[in-house]
Amino acid sequence: TRAVLAPGHVLDSIELSFRYTTGYTPPAGVQNQGPVVTVGLVNATTGSLVKTLFVSDALSNFSFDHFTQYSPPVVIKAEGLGIRNESPLAVQLQISNNDRNLQIPVDTNGFSIQVGWQPLAERAVFTHGQGLFWDG
Repeated sequence: TRAVLAPGHVLDSIELSFRYTTGYTPPAGVQNQGPVVTVGLVNATTGSLVKTLFVSDALSNFSFDHFTQYSPPVVIKAEGLGIRNESPLAVQLQISNNDRNLQIPVDTNGFSIQVGWQPLAERAVFTHGQGLFWDG
């Protein structure tokens, strides 16, 4: 785990994608719930949740016992976040397996994450006579 600290900036965007396969399909007539993935942004010092970015539906369409390939990418895009980065932040991928486990390949096609920042000044909101170059 590596936290990111970017004083003077806001965390502006996160794009994350993953592919998956789930544990074995239950026998006929047996209902069970597939895994659920939650993507969040957490304070890396305290572990407290800063913002939930995504919660998946139950993932169960690509079962390991009928494996031919991993799922197509599940793509999460969160933009315009405007979250101050004065404290170290981390992206958290929380998996609730429920009745079936989840397997995510960690390779160039299986897992990807991109994080974008903006300087605080570019996100500032000004009124009529105010501005970056206003002399007053």
